[in-house]
Amino acid sequence: MGADSTEPKPNRSVLLPKQPIRASKPTRDNAKPSRDSGSYSDDVSSATNASTWESVFGGISLNHLESFCSRMATGLRSGVDVLRLLESESKHGTARHRQVIDHMILSVRQGESLSGAMTLQGNYFPALLTRMLKAGEHSGRVEHCFQEMADHYRNLKRARSTFIGQVAF
Repeated sequence: MGADSTEPKPNRSVLLPKQPIRASKPTRDNAKPSRDSGSYSDDVSSATNASTWESVFGGISLNHLESFCSRMATGLRSGVDVLRLLESESKHGTARHRQVIDHMILSVRQGESLSGAMTLQGNYFPALLTRMLKAGEHSGRVEHCFQEMADHYRNLKRARSTFIGQVAF
């Protein structure tokens, strides 16, 4: 064994702090109107709900997950580079989401696959998404994978909404 074998391997699991970073509530000055409704109050409640979800469950909310997959699918289908998409994504969402995406950018720049970079983020992204993305990388159809997952999460949101509506009445 040479001198190289005694060097410690880089620890990729230290990308995120152990305690989740809680996003501060958006104010009227830093909140952007949402594309869907155009109202400030919907955007604030969406951001507040997402930060609450992330602080309790540790992962991305279903709404943000569906939007993320949809944006990635559209960008990749249009021929935009993965790093450019991630850099754009790092400017939106909760503080935790921006931090996760920044860590993913670093991992991809260091040679990690997109699915590998997502896996390194702990439980922020669902295992189903990272596994499907890995399959998409192997088949060369990453944009299709993101679109299928966006559709899946959209259908899951509808099913949950329908279920809650029926249980409430």
